[in-house]
Amino acid sequence: MSSSPNKIKNWINFQRDILSLYRKKVISRNEYFMYLHLRLNCSPYGVAVTSISDINNDVFGGKVSGNYVNKLLLSLRGKKLIWYQDRQGSKGSFEVNFGDFIMPNNIIRTLDKYFNPEMVTSEDSTNSPNQSEVKPEVEAASHKLEKQKDDILSMFSFPFKPNQVRGYNTDTHTHKKKDNNTLNISYDILRAAKPPFNKLNNRNLLTNNGFYPQNKDEERIWLIAQEVEEQDMKFLLSVLDKHGLKVIEQAYKHFDELKTKEKIDNPAAYINNIIRRLIQ
Repeated sequence: MSSSPNKIKNWINFQRDILSLYRKKVISRNEYFMYLHLRLNCSPYGVAVTSISDINNDVFGGKVSGNYVNKLLLSLRGKKLIWYQDRQGSKGSFEVNFGDFIMPNNIIRTLDKYFNPEMVTSEDSTNSPNQSEVKPEVEAASHKLEKQKDDILSMFSFPFKPNQVRGYNTDTHTHKKKDNNTLNISYDILRAAKPPFNKLNNRNLLTNNGFYPQNKDEERIWLIAQEVEEQDMKFLLSVLDKHGLKVIEQAYKHFDELKTKEKIDNPAAYINNIIRRLIQ
């Protein structure tokens, strides 16, 4: 009489290169621990359900801001270590998908389809254990996308390729994405690249669909714009140019104190009104 071998039912697999990426400083210490925590909370199909507040409490003891947690998530997604749907302005729980994940049917799940615009599918297919391989025609489309990326990068003078970091497109946005192959380049690379335009009327000013900051002050007001759900950077950039960063910082501090005491239906309009009063 033979007995069946024991099976470990409650386990999560990790790829070794995560530790290597941390040691090589490709990912930061906080990104490393966030990745480990989220992966440990995965379902058998490589999906973790979490929220910004849960990550903050579990990983950082509630000592950092939600905006900082979001920046780490964006960085991990930009390095193609995780994938989740764009969630600008959304609150509550969301799903984080992991690759290099052995599912119950012994198929290895990857994230390739999520980083090819033509392969992003509905939530139902996201959780399906049967969807695991990319078809040949999709691989061809991926090669085409890479060529287009190289063409765009050739406009700049840096010797290496930046990571794709941000590509928000919200439900409330009135502008539809015109090109699924839009390349979003990280702020640190763009700052060194000296973009070919620098006038307001020649820049894409949509906060989460094409705008990128060109210096530290612009980066700061860009983060504030996201925090207050401002869809267009034109007003804040104009204030920054004419009155400096201090006015915007003062308005945001006032807004940040009030939002804990009362519900603000339109945060963007509210902070803009505070800025106008400070200027006057």
